[in-house]
Amino acid sequence: MKSSYYSNLYLFVIIFLLISYISISEDYYKDHNIKELADKLEEKIQNNQFDSTFFDIADIVFYYYIQSDPSKGLKILQKLLSKPEYGYKDRKVVYLHYLSNFYKSINRQDLALKYLLESITLYERNNIMYEKYLNYSEIGNLYYSLELYEEAINYYFKSYQGLIIYETNKVRNEFIHHYFAVILSNIGLCYQNLKDYKNAIYFYSKAFNYSLPNNNLIRNKLQYYYLGDCYALMGNIDSSNYYLHKSLTYEYSIKERKTAEIEYLKFHSFAYIRLINNFIKLNIADSVNYYYNINYNYIKKHFSPYLQIKHLALLSEVFLDNNIDKALDLLNEAYKISIESNDSLQLDAIYKNLSKVYYNKNDFKKSYEYINKYIEISESRNKNKYLNFFEINKSAESLNQQINNLLITERLQKEYLHINKIIIIIISITLLIAIILLLLLIKKNKEIKKLNNALSNKNEELNFLNKSLEESNNTKNLLFSIIAHNLKNAIGSSSNMISLISDHFDDFTNEELKDIFKELRISYESADRLLQNLLIWSSILRGKITPNFEYANPFYIVQNSISLYNTKSSEKK
Repeated sequence: MKSSYYSNLYLFVIIFLLISYISISEDYYKDHNIKELADKLEEKIQNNQFDSTFFDIADIVFYYYIQSDPSKGLKILQKLLSKPEYGYKDRKVVYLHYLSNFYKSINRQDLALKYLLESITLYERNNIMYEKYLNYSEIGNLYYSLELYEEAINYYFKSYQGLIIYETNKVRNEFIHHYFAVILSNIGLCYQNLKDYKNAIYFYSKAFNYSLPNNNLIRNKLQYYYLGDCYALMGNIDSSNYYLHKSLTYEYSIKERKTAEIEYLKFHSFAYIRLINNFIKLNIADSVNYYYNINYNYIKKHFSPYLQIKHLALLSEVFLDNNIDKALDLLNEAYKISIESNDSLQLDAIYKNLSKVYYNKNDFKKSYEYINKYIEISESRNKNKYLNFFEINKSAESLNQQINNLLITERLQKEYLHINKIIIIIISITLLIAIILLLLLIKKNKEIKKLNNALSNKNEELNFLNKSLEESNNTKNLLFSIIAHNLKNAIGSSSNMISLISDHFDDFTNEELKDIFKELRISYESADRLLQNLLIWSSILRGKITPNFEYANPFYIVQNSISLYNTKSSEKK
């Protein structure tokens, strides 16, 4: 979301600055006094009031001062950049563009180029490619103004090739096509200045691939003019006149002219001037007079005093070698407008052309007078220009220092954030290890507790087994005691009866002996049964025999027990 916000912000500013040569709407500034806005902006900077209205006011003020008073704009921007609370971070690239345009306005293309190239670094650092490619075109414009046409072509191509991937974007498509038409026309202008007219015409023609489908009247008008001008330089007057006429027809297709379009209408006058020059070469006086009258009326009707002076001076140059009187009339009218409008900015061009006119008229005295005026005003202007440069360069040094300080601060902040990230990662890893160890310790404690519980259960089970064993031993001892007593009785009785028979055998009758032996047999059978039961009981205790319980008659059990004592009781009788 943040990246999207910055991208839209950069795009707005770049589009805003690309049309910086267009005049500001007079109706808008009737409602907004620039001086009041500038004072309000400085007050907000002083009080650190960077609210929602601050940036809108800053854009309006800086845009205005780029065109009217760059030194004033630089001073306000310097105050803004000196504020650490603002930080210069989020809108750094915006103010690099403003710095570039301030210097471009005072013809310091070298510094303007420096800040644009610096903005490229920011775009690449933040991976903002769309705005970077747009910026390449602006860099090309600066190289063009420095007459470094090959470098300009290089950056125009970079912009064109980089923006091709955005051509399918429906939102940006119309703007991209307009931009391509501008870039290709600028490449054509570069080749034209390099006197490579073939390539110039190729790129002028290619620009129509993007301007014609979008019915971009202004671009088509300019491109037809460029073609006409280029063919004129090649000496192909017929082709030149054809394209110049096509350029002129587009003026009548523009129903409503906004302030932004009026600046382009100067090319309408340029087309007329080029046509007049072409017909002078063809020596067709009627066409020369026809287009002269049209252009003269056009200049007087549509242009401000400033542009009237400029275009009348340009028109006079066409007649310097063939119609000196007409050139003189045009220059005198331009001079009159300059005095009436208190516009002295173009007096040097007027004086220079007047000197040429009087020289051609062989009036060397007046020619010398006007050339001295030209030198005087040029020197005065250059002196003021150098003084202004000196003041602005001082501001530039301060701005450069502030920007460098801010860049160092930003780098330190990034390093600080990087160190913090490393510390946070180390702390996080340490906490993670501690948590893992704690979980392992808890798990180990649970296992130990579980083992203790199992051991406790085993101990209880062992105690129960010991108690059961003790009870079993007691039972066994009791049973052995009972069995031993029972066996003693049975065997003792039998032994006594055998001794009795042995000692008194002759005294007993056969019937008595039979009864005695019967008793002995019963006694031994009981003893034998007791031993059998003892063996079975022992096997059951050792688990060798599984008892099968069933109901029994207690009479027989008691009878068997009594039988063990029958012999003994008989003896006691």
